[in-house]
Amino acid sequence: MSSEEVQIYWVLRHGDRQDNHDPNWHAATKTPEDTPLSAIGHAQSEEAAKFILSHDQKVEHILASPFLRAIETALPLSKATGLPIKLEASVWETGCRNPPPSHTDKGFPLHSGHTSVFIPECGEHPNEFRPRLARSAKGISAKFPFGSGNVAIFSHADPTAYLVTEFCGIDPALTGPVAPTSIFKMERKRGEEKFRLILNSSIEHISKLGRTEPCHPIHFFHDWCYLFEEMRQLKLVDANFRWPPKKHEMELFKKHWHDRYHRLLRDGRSEKFPVIKPKPDGEKVKFRCPKPKCNVVSFIPEQLFKNAPPNHNINCWSCKQTFCISEIRPPPTS
Repeated sequence: MSSEEVQIYWVLRHGDRQDNHDPNWHAATKTPEDTPLSAIGHAQSEEAAKFILSHDQKVEHILASPFLRAIETALPLSKATGLPIKLEASVWETGCRNPPPSHTDKGFPLHSGHTSVFIPECGEHPNEFRPRLARSAKGISAKFPFGSGNVAIFSHADPTAYLVTEFCGIDPALTGPVAPTSIFKMERKRGEEKFRLILNSSIEHISKLGRTEPCHPIHFFHDWCYLFEEMRQLKLVDANFRWPPKKHEMELFKKHWHDRYHRLLRDGRSEKFPVIKPKPDGEKVKFRCPKPKCNVVSFIPEQLFKNAPPNHNINCWSCKQTFCISEIRPPPTS
């Protein structure tokens, strides 16, 4: 179909992360949540761009989370099309404790006139993830409606699953596990509000999978582990088969990945796809580190927050300083 008859949205997770290869990376940086891509991740990004371009459906907008790994993943498509990258804060990582640093000084081809749908609040509770991505999907769909051109969005694992869920109006459990640069392709015709999911976490373009594992906010304990076990039981692979698949296992693995998640989308979820139930609100309390120049967001179990003695010590995950729980409790009411 021509671009006048159908609109395409591509949604991708970033590529393989460098911090999964270098155990000392976090200790050596001031921005531990902003890992770059690994060499494998850069290669995956090139392969993803070639895959999108091979479909001969012109991309006219490139959106990316402002975290470095998402920008770097969008870069090959940006270079190939000549389109600048529009940093879209509303699709950034779920649960991040600090906003990403600015990358405007790194020479990336960024679109200076784009304004994000909104800026998320750091330190979200898990129950806030999906509502935030629903708001993001609604805003992006309004900003880039039918007739404005095809859109490629580079995000993160949980946001990718939830964005696809909201764009298509489907059960999030029907989306496949989100592997690095796995591709979700959606299309809608003129007059349609929701998209149809055409490619469900496709990894057919990837030649090598790194140490960054798939992720999903709904599937219970890594659904791809069930896929691995299914392949072992069929004796398609040996008993030691695990993530990441070796080079000689890739084509077989990609075929069974495609079959499993195409079947999931076609037939719906069965007992083989157990899901995680949402955690009840109030299970944890959000607070900010009281130490000067830190102020990072974190969570503490509600029971501990309410019942621990005032001199109970807490260690900040970010600044590594220690403080008493009384410093984050509200003052007693008279």
